[in-house]
Amino acid sequence: MSKKNKQIETIERKGLDLSVFKKKTNAKTITGLILSRAKKCLEDKNFELAKTFEELYKEAKALEKTEKVKIEHWKGKSGIKLIEEPDRFICITYKKDEKDSEPKEIKKEIKKENLNDLIIVLNTFKETEKIPTSEIAEKLYGKNWKAVFSDREKHIALTYMLNILEQRELIKYSRRGLTTIIKKLNYFMIK
Repeated sequence: MSKKNKQIETIERKGLDLSVFKKKTNAKTITGLILSRAKKCLEDKNFELAKTFEELYKEAKALEKTEKVKIEHWKGKSGIKLIEEPDRFICITYKKDEKDSEPKEIKKEIKKENLNDLIIVLNTFKETEKIPTSEIAEKLYGKNWKAVFSDREKHIALTYMLNILEQRELIKYSRRGLTTIIKKLNYFMIK
């Protein structure tokens, strides 16, 4: 029997679950920190403490899966309402300034000319699924993503434009930063 097999057999006899120790870890999360401590104890042949960390890791993972968060939501108008005019869209949304305040109507004008610029950019992508919003923004504005993201006006305008195209069922826009083109993108007529 090789030295490695003897070590595995010894570990198994100590009651440790080897599948836990095979997982990659990063200490950016609490479970990652616990797992890294367990692996360190295993390397130091401190099997009793490794077992304790292993059990703590499993309990922490179970909590991550079962924790429920109740978020109070407000009933009322949500989403985006579009009013199309000859040269622009007026986007109407509602937002609360404070948790207990009344929702305020917010209107944002998006010119069809700007939407057409976005369509030109979207048509340059060969892959039509899961296009990163950062790449769209960089091509549209000619700036790196951080510069666009930190420019509130540009970032909000891009978000509204993507929402308009999604509402027109031309794209699927994920707020996670990905866009999928689902129909051929034609330009908006400007009257």
